[in-house]
Amino acid sequence: TEQPDIAGLAGVLPPGGPAPNTTRSVCFPGRSQTVATKVYARRDLPIGYSDAGPAVVEEYGSTTLVAPGDRFEIGRLGEIRIAIEHQS
Repeated sequence: TEQPDIAGLAGVLPPGGPAPNTTRSVCFPGRSQTVATKVYARRDLPIGYSDAGPAVVEEYGSTTLVAPGDRFEIGRLGEIRIAIEHQS
């Protein structure tokens, strides 16, 4: 059988960089106070977009939380890749 074209699985994602829809106070583990956190709609994030946490990425079936100091990027298939900050 032929291999499927997985590049089209992400659907049509918007060009350019989105602005956060809003901010929200979020309590992260190990912190005594809430942190003002950017909130993005997943459908608005284009391939190649990257940003640093704190961030919340919301979509129909899930919510992705990016901690302060971590980074996220939208991969070529539309996946969200998160680079975790290393702490000692």
